[in-house]
Amino acid sequence: MPRRLRISEPELINTAMRVFWRTGYRATTPKKLANELNVSVSTIYNKYGKEELFLQSLAHYIKGGPDYCIQTMHNSKEGLNAIRDIQYLMIEALTQGNQPDKCLVVNTIIELRDTLPNIKGIYLDFFKRFREAYEVALYRAYTLGEIEYKEKIPAYVELIIGIQFALNILHKVNDKNDLIRYVDQQLALIK
Repeated sequence: MPRRLRISEPELINTAMRVFWRTGYRATTPKKLANELNVSVSTIYNKYGKEELFLQSLAHYIKGGPDYCIQTMHNSKEGLNAIRDIQYLMIEALTQGNQPDKCLVVNTIIELRDTLPNIKGIYLDFFKRFREAYEVALYRAYTLGEIEYKEKIPAYVELIIGIQFALNILHKVNDKNDLIRYVDQQLALIK
């Protein structure tokens, strides 16, 4: 008779996500996962497999904060303030210190871009969805009179994606107030 897991499936995926986020895919061995998840190594091999557990963890991560940010921008009635609020949420997440470093999706593409077959597609889809959400918010900003030139929206989207990447680095050497000031300065370029 198979042994039952002592933690729920969502708890297991969430814990695995944090392990992968903290140590990376390559450095996370099945034994390390088993120890962190309080399961046997054979459970990792037989029930999940490291790659499958990682992909489920990555999907769980995306459903968390990033999906929330994307939906918030789609559903907001605000234009530039919706984008600013999302950037501030990212700053809060990066500076509060209770989660691993940077974005799990960015970490993953840096580490595994040519290793796991689905990773590049996940990364491209992830940022495509962010670009679309920023575009929606920018078009809303245009209709609200916050942006004068509609034809500049694609360039503004790339500027905001750049801000997102920069925050992942700048939080290492800047405090929260400096990061907020950086976001405000960058967003002021959108006219």
